[in-house]
This record gives sequence, structure tokens and C-alpha cells, in this order.
Amino acid sequence: MGTRSAVRLAVRIAVLAVASGGVPAARAEWWTNAAGHAIEAKWVDGNGQTVVLERPNGSRISLPLLSLSPGARQRAEQLLADATPSESKSDPLGSADPVAARARALYDAGKISSEELQSTLNSLPPTVR
Repeated sequence: MGTRSAVRLAVRIAVLAVASGGVPAARAEWWTNAAGHAIEAKWVDGNGQTVVLERPNGSRISLPLLSLSPGARQRAEQLLADATPSESKSDPLGSADPVAARARALYDAGKISSEELQSTLNSLPPTVR
């Protein structure tokens, strides 16, 4: 798959995600880890093992759920519980990459073909497939 095709597919996935209401509005808040260090970030995605947060500068970080403070962990678990069923179950392999998770969710919902899913996953770095 060429770079243009990968970009077009990523744009289609993003448009479908927004159109289906699958991207909840997120606002920045303070997240604290178990050691007491806090960062300002907004919720991007998560599964039962990791959370993906986006800092104000746009950088994304993936953190193990268990590394968060009890309050932050509870907040993350609430955000996971509030997700639609396709969102919370979209990534059974535990990928920290929201593009991979969204592609799997769209495939599970029948909105993209297995070829489109595979093409999207192949366009990602091997560590997040």
C-alpha cells in the first residue's frame, strides 16, 4: 500500500469514527500516577490494560492502567465503562494505538472490509499492530 492510500484510508476511518459518534469529546484534565506525579492531558483511548492520553502539545503517551493513582485509575475505568460496547471491546489484543483500535472497531461494526482493516494495520509500525 502506498503512502497516499494509507493516508486516504486513515482519513476515511477518522471520518467514519466521527460520523458514527465514536469519538467522544475529551477535555484536558490532571492525571496522576501511583508515585504522585501529575500531567495535564486529555483522554484519547484505553482498554483494560492501558490508557492513551494526549498532552497539550499534542504528544500522546500510553500508560499501564495499574501505574495510575487510585483516583486516576477510577476515572479511566469510568471513561472505559462509558464507552460504547464496540469501543471498549475494539482492541482485544491490547494495542495502545488508537488508529488500530478504531480500525478494529469499524471492522467489528461492519463498516470496513477485512482488506481495509488489514491494510490499515499493515500501514502502522509493527509494535502497534
